Amino acid sequence: MPPKRRPDQLPAACEELRAALVKEGGDVTAAGIAGVERGLRQRAFSALNSALKASNAEKYVEFSKLKFDEEKRQWLSAFLIDPKSGGSLMTNTVERSVASIERGSWAWMTVEEFGGPRGCNSMEHARKRCEGKEFLERPHESPILADEGVKQYYCPLNHEDAFTKTKTESVALETKTDLPEDSVDDIRAMMENHGSITVPTLPNTKRRRKDISPSGSGATPSKADAEEHTDLSPEDKAKLELEKQLAEAQSRLKDVVKKAKVQYDKVNKELGEVGAIEDRIASKSGHWGEGPLTFLREQTQQQKENNDNLFKLWAKMKNIEKQDSVEAYESCAKELSDSMKNVNELYTIYRKNVLADFLQFRKK
Repeated sequence: MPPKRRPDQLPAACEELRAALVKEGGDVTAAGIAGVERGLRQRAFSALNSALKASNAEKYVEFSKLKFDEEKRQWLSAFLIDPKSGGSLMTNTVERSVASIERGSWAWMTVEEFGGPRGCNSMEHARKRCEGKEFLERPHESPILADEGVKQYYCPLNHEDAFTKTKTESVALETKTDLPEDSVDDIRAMMENHGSITVPTLPNTKRRRKDISPSGSGATPSKADAEEHTDLSPEDKAKLELEKQLAEAQSRLKDVVKKAKVQYDKVNKELGEVGAIEDRIASKSGHWGEGPLTFLREQTQQQKENNDNLFKLWAKMKNIEKQDSVEAYESCAKELSDSMKNVNELYTIYRKNVLADFLQFRKK
């Protein structure tokens, strides 16, 4: 088994592509990749896909959703420059927000949008700069406009728009933390009043998490506490019951997610070992010609695609946002369970009716 690739190390095909770009005096950009020999480019994309699938499930799912070749080349160029990042479309992130206030953020815009107040505020200058190939370009994200030949350009936003966007993203990030709900408003107030002298004092969250009993001691509720709990209004009792049911439903979904990953890893490992059987069949002649080998490869590829679809669904459910109903969690768990069952049934048929005939070619 080859040694595991480090996160900051490029796969061999990607390293070959980067070397070719540098040798020809070109930059590591989407445009440069487009001019490289097609076979080398395809090998690099295949290596990128395998690298993300093995080490970065979220980026793998995001990359698989890209529709335009320009976007895929842009992602690959970012990966060639910084393998550890997993590649991206160079969209702004919160980690870069402070620097973007001074340098200006960037966004995909049409010529008309860039010529407006969000961009350079001059239609004449916008047209010259976009048509003069100063920026990256792509077909419009709307299929209808793309069919009409409308393009979007990766242009800088003006200072005011960049600042507003950065502040909004930062606030959104903080509201997703694991703090108590009543602390979020305090954090938002701090961020929105970052220029003022007065700073809201945050509560001691560690203590608040321990104070789960009505008495605030963190200990097992006393008899008096229990009696006080029974005095809740019907609405409050219903709310507590719903929260309990939601937590239980979320826990059941997490259990299904764990089982799905175990099943995917098992099937993926076994399908990877079929390659050794294919190699031994390829070395044979006579009765074991190209026909059986082609059949095995086609059937094995179909199982890999089925398992890949399960992987994508697993990644989606693993990072699903908090749901507001028990039915939503149950629907997600059922969708993932049904996918696991379908993949397992098809794989069982494949092992019994296809792979079993070729097991004699396994290495002893």
